[in-house]
Amino acid sequence: MWKTEYAPDGSVACESPALRIATDTPGVDAFTLRIGKDFTLSTLPVKIGELSETMALAAKRRPHTSEDGSEILIEQENAIPFGSEPVVKRKIRLSEELLSVTMDLEMRASCEMKEISAGGVMLAGPVEKIRFLGMPGKGDFVPVFSEEKDFAAAEDGSVLYDEAYPPFGIVSESGKNAVDLIVGDDFWRWTNAGRIGGTCRFIVEKKDGALHFLWHIFTLKPDTEMPAGRNWRLTWAASWHLSGRKKARKTAFKSTFQLAGVEWQDSACAVLSVRKSAKKRQGSSGKKNPVCLCSGGALNLLKKWLRSQLAEAGEGDVFAVTGVVPHYCVAAGHMERAHFESLPHWDLASLLEFRRWANRQLALRGARLELIASEDSPFKGFMTLQ
Repeated sequence: MWKTEYAPDGSVACESPALRIATDTPGVDAFTLRIGKDFTLSTLPVKIGELSETMALAAKRRPHTSEDGSEILIEQENAIPFGSEPVVKRKIRLSEELLSVTMDLEMRASCEMKEISAGGVMLAGPVEKIRFLGMPGKGDFVPVFSEEKDFAAAEDGSVLYDEAYPPFGIVSESGKNAVDLIVGDDFWRWTNAGRIGGTCRFIVEKKDGALHFLWHIFTLKPDTEMPAGRNWRLTWAASWHLSGRKKARKTAFKSTFQLAGVEWQDSACAVLSVRKSAKKRQGSSGKKNPVCLCSGGALNLLKKWLRSQLAEAGEGDVFAVTGVVPHYCVAAGHMERAHFESLPHWDLASLLEFRRWANRQLALRGARLELIASEDSPFKGFMTLQ
């Protein structure tokens, strides 16, 4: 259960036995999440040209707790009262061991689009090793983990990642503890600068002993006409598993949905190219391409299966989606924007949101849903996958 406290300065703090999240005044951080005893995850301020979120006036700080007390949603708004008066809005959701954030940068057309940093996040704590989840190999759909980097031994100021696109995810490990970060399924928004005359850059560095993940989402190219101000939405998430937690009791699944056992429609399959010569949904091996769980058709089939199980669900029952593997895809129709030629995305965040939806339905009957990766999968344990 969550306990909510309101401070005189307008900030809000919500606390559970293992977590504490505080929406600070903009001059500090947009919000800070305390994870267990060792880790602290906090935001870095948005910067739009010479304007910074640290100049903002705190406006909305509105927490909403679910009926069963298992989930909390905080709506937050920081308005910068200078220039074209941009506004930074966030929806911060905590559900079990998962943090999901939707951030909107609202800019008027008169806003100067020269340089925009969406801030980023800072993870403080005893991080020893880190790994990055990057682009799939040529002709493949599954993102790939890098080799471990020794974060503890790295000198302060060391840059561990510097690319024109963000990693899909970061694994930060400390013994049996780990904190995972991912960018949302809207990968195309993170890298949208190239479509409107700019460049982007994403950096992971060690600073003052903490991990800093910096999001420079737009820098105007030289001799390029500056575009009008525009709204910009980014989604990201974090998860954690800490030592000392009791392991879940192994329970036989009431029913399973095997992703690999479905003959998916072509429209639900992932694609790596939208060229006419690549329209056949087949990979380099000649097999049909895997499913992209951002597609409406795939999600509808999952929801139809879950609804068909509700009548039989009872207290303590566990349902499962098995064979979970995230996939990269460029089919714009999966993001409900079919008029675009292509929109790069990946589907793990979409699957996590399906699980949240499913568990809201199952909680009414005392049941739950789990996402299961295969035993030999590198994704076992990543972002709450079992």
